[in-house]
Amino acid sequence: MSHELRLTGYSALITTEETDAETALTTYRRLAFGGRLNAASKAFLGDSSLRSDYRNRPKEKGFIIFLGMIIRQSIYLTLQQEAEKTKTAVPLPEVAEAIDELEKISVVRYANGRYSQRTPLTRVQKQILSAFGLDHSAVTGKIKALAERLTSCAAEARKSPKKATSVNDTCSI
Repeated sequence: MSHELRLTGYSALITTEETDAETALTTYRRLAFGGRLNAASKAFLGDSSLRSDYRNRPKEKGFIIFLGMIIRQSIYLTLQQEAEKTKTAVPLPEVAEAIDELEKISVVRYANGRYSQRTPLTRVQKQILSAFGLDHSAVTGKIKALAERLTSCAAEARKSPKKATSVNDTCSI
């Protein structure tokens, strides 16, 4: 009997098939994890407020939630693997915090009409990007290239004789 099974105390798992205790415990944990994941989806993706009308059926929203949970689980597993691999003193954030941290990466337009990265990448953002195999200097380079493209598109929009309401009207990015 494994060390983990000796510490579990007394419990009974009833199955429809004859199986050993370790297999039954593994199956139970997998099912319990699925239940916790389903419960987490209600809070994480807004499933608790499932409302619909004839144009927005619950089945469609359920499918979007299902896809969102697959993406969330992928992010979770990637962060877990990176945490196990690096074993740093500062742990990686949970999924929701990681998404919030990455949403802070932005490009803003300044008064002089130039676009630029709002703030440099933080240590945590670099860790998260690294977990997904992205080099932070390459990401910064892509952000700079995007900012330069936005700046040139804005300049074209100002010079254009047609009345443009936004950068997207004159330039595709």
